[in-house]
Amino acid sequence: MGLAVRAAPLGGRPRLALGLAGWIGLVEIALLLTGWLLGSFVWPLAGSLAVLFALVAYRSPETAWILVWVATPLSREIRVPGGAAFSMPTEPMIVLALGAWLAREWPWTRLTRGPRSIARPLAALAVIALVSVAASRFPVVGIKAWIIAGLYAAFGYLYFTTTGDGARRVRRWLALGVAASSALALYAAFHVLANGISIRVAYGAARPFFTEHGTYAAYLAFFLPPAILESLAHDHRRRALWAAGAGTILLGLALSFTRAAWLSVVLIVPLSLAAWTAARGAVMRVWLPASIVTVVVVGIVSSGVGERIWGHARSIVSSDNVSNLERLNRWMAAVEMTKAHPWTGVGYGVYAQVYREYRRKAIVTEESFGHFGAHNELLRLLSETGWPGLIVGIWFVIAVLRAGLHSFARDPRSDRGRLALGLTCGVATYAIHGLFNSYLGSDKISVPFWIFVGMIAAIAMASERDRPAAAADTA
Repeated sequence: MGLAVRAAPLGGRPRLALGLAGWIGLVEIALLLTGWLLGSFVWPLAGSLAVLFALVAYRSPETAWILVWVATPLSREIRVPGGAAFSMPTEPMIVLALGAWLAREWPWTRLTRGPRSIARPLAALAVIALVSVAASRFPVVGIKAWIIAGLYAAFGYLYFTTTGDGARRVRRWLALGVAASSALALYAAFHVLANGISIRVAYGAARPFFTEHGTYAAYLAFFLPPAILESLAHDHRRRALWAAGAGTILLGLALSFTRAAWLSVVLIVPLSLAAWTAARGAVMRVWLPASIVTVVVVGIVSSGVGERIWGHARSIVSSDNVSNLERLNRWMAAVEMTKAHPWTGVGYGVYAQVYREYRRKAIVTEESFGHFGAHNELLRLLSETGWPGLIVGIWFVIAVLRAGLHSFARDPRSDRGRLALGLTCGVATYAIHGLFNSYLGSDKISVPFWIFVGMIAAIAMASERDRPAAAADTA
């Protein structure tokens, strides 16, 4: 086979088969000829990079996955002729990485479905979504959305449930995520502080990496609970780094002026610390994250920013707030879609296409005709897939959170248990945030969401596998 990798001589490095090198050469020559014919070498250059990345993914899948993980905050939406759009470079990288990995894994005997408690609702949700696409007036739009969602799920869930759950590996991934989040938080915070602290400035503070503050804040919130919980670990040398990351992310969240993210943090972070303290009984170790929170809060209050943050937080219940009114507008449209199609919905991924048909005229804002989503993950699922989709979707979320909490409860004193709690609380922040926004169509949220879910599932599998062994040792 041309894709085979020959064994390396003793004491030498692995080398690629001559056949593979020949195929790569032919592809590169074809790309250069294409560029010469088109008069532009942009696409041939992109093709060359794609070939290189596919080769990396085949040789070292973990490296390819980490590259996507790091590149996700840097992605940009690119529109192509015909109205289609994709996230560059993450979505092409995901396709290449999955293709190379699946080719490497053939005949796929090692692929796993993960814990049954998670796999069953996930499979049922995929089937229900596909049925809704078949019944939709926009099947092409729906099948595209279904395929993209499947790619994200396979990239996170399938990969991690197949490739293992080692605590050191999970911690390495989280460290990269916290580092990226901290850098983004510092960048956006500097932008806000330098240009005037206001919702208008905060809205685009993370550009060009995040076009608006909602996805930016939701991305940061994923990593705050794991960072805080890792600052409670036994490793004193690294606790300070995790705590510094948590403090930086918290500052970025505070200055993002994103009320949904604030609410998710206020609800989830204290619960995560309470769960850890109750299980471990080590109250004194909480002083480090408590100190970080205190420093950030005191800094915000003493600088006068606190009044602006508090004023914006109170607007969450204001009937005059344009953002609140537009959310009600989108929610009412979702309800109308559900009334018209209670069992199949309007079609998975089709909400934006049919929104204007179901929009009520009772609420009109300057954003009423914009091409937005439902601003609520539950209502989006309900309107697009009907009541069966909503019920199974809730089942899936509960199954993921339950698996993570059970893994922590089985061994709260281990690194794996602590990581399970941090990952679960990270997903829980988006479960709260998703009540006010709908971002799972964005790679910047879908990638961390599905990777967190995959890590939780992998840890749950290992926890279940180790439990009989532990019981035998104590018998």
